[in-house]
Amino acid sequence: MRKHSWLGYRRGAILIPLALVACFSLFGAQNTVDTSWEAKDWTQWTPKDLDAVALAGWGQTTRSVGNPSPNRQTETTGFGNGVQLRSALPIRQAILRNLQLTNHYDTMKPDKKQAFDQAHAHDLDPIDQVKVYIVNYSMEPPPLNTVAIDRIYGPQPARYAALRLSNGALVLPVQTNAVKYTYTYMNEFTNEYEYVFPRVVDGKPVYSANDSSLIVELGAPLVMDKKTHQPVQQDFQYSGKRFIFKISDLMYKGNLEH
Repeated sequence: MRKHSWLGYRRGAILIPLALVACFSLFGAQNTVDTSWEAKDWTQWTPKDLDAVALAGWGQTTRSVGNPSPNRQTETTGFGNGVQLRSALPIRQAILRNLQLTNHYDTMKPDKKQAFDQAHAHDLDPIDQVKVYIVNYSMEPPPLNTVAIDRIYGPQPARYAALRLSNGALVLPVQTNAVKYTYTYMNEFTNEYEYVFPRVVDGKPVYSANDSSLIVELGAPLVMDKKTHQPVQQDFQYSGKRFIFKISDLMYKGNLEH
């Protein structure tokens, strides 16, 4: 079964998994979510707590299995996508706590612990951006030399993304970056992007605790500039797909975290 690390942390070319990658299957989330981690200080979170954070309200997944091709000769074994609000404080705390556990921070000698603390002194600073991570995955590679109607293998294309505000207005990202956060197996194929949005527009927060939902709208497939590797700016063309987060699910210790 495919496992996915919402909270994987990449340092150089090495991906540090989150507590057995604080991973959960995109083929089905748990029926109940443990919330006991919320009562603890993040520095006391266990691997089980990190798994619970990964399953909390700051992430969503979709999946499809077994859709046959039009010629009925081939079939997908699993594909879908997921989204996570990676700028949310509990997600950043979980990433840092994962690094602590991976590096045996709790039993480090004082000098090494001090060096670690200095290296990550600003990891949990207040952030003036909303970072939305979106992964599209497939258990099969993209097809070669096939007509469009047979193109069912491979992950869905990365798309333009926007935040839909409570007044209906769209906020477009100020930056779109290709990233690699997932803990992958040999037969897993993904495209992953992080969309960076302003946290304040026209002097007002893009979302507040008084809003009902945070909505991530997906648009047409990304068109990337080959030189800058940044999306070509164009009018947002809504694709009909969105991710809706309830604001009430994004509250953490009395604050809205997104």
